[in-house]
Amino acid sequence: MDAATLVKTARTAARLDQHTLAARTRSSQSQISLIEGGKQSPTFDTLARVLRGTGRQLIAVNLLREDAATIASEIAAALAAAKAPRALRLFIQLSDNLAAERSANRFALTIAEPPLTGSKRWDAALAAIVAHWLGEEGLPVPTWAESDERSLTRAWVLGDSLLRPPPESVPPEFLRRGVLLDRDALASV
Repeated sequence: MDAATLVKTARTAARLDQHTLAARTRSSQSQISLIEGGKQSPTFDTLARVLRGTGRQLIAVNLLREDAATIASEIAAALAAAKAPRALRLFIQLSDNLAAERSANRFALTIAEPPLTGSKRWDAALAAIVAHWLGEEGLPVPTWAESDERSLTRAWVLGDSLLRPPPESVPPEFLRRGVLLDRDALASV
């Protein structure tokens, strides 16, 4: 995850505006804006200080795969460009990334709260896939994935498929969030 995504994700998860974060971290609002916009690369010390201002800590984990927050940002961009098939491919990529990792690395791919995608459906799907793969190993599910804002009140068939899977074939993490996806679709990714 790049510094821009990391800072913006941490700030919005902490429900802070740029001015408040700047005041907490001996920075200026314009510096926070430049970092979040990817126009300024902060030093390690600056990045750590800004993250502490959000109540978070910078931890380095050796991963080769993109995390949930990065992929959520890419899904948001795909949806904004009316490229739903790309959003679905990115979702499948996240599933593959989580399936390929184990234990702490799997958890590390999910710990940073992803930004909302602009689609309640996709936000619920992201929470469901994270809960599914973490549950496979009995790992804790991050608080963001349990949030009510990442659940649907009306069921949605992932990918807008014409075939509605029967409830008994939908993994419980998906069913609980109102996202319908046949269990076999996860096994094939």
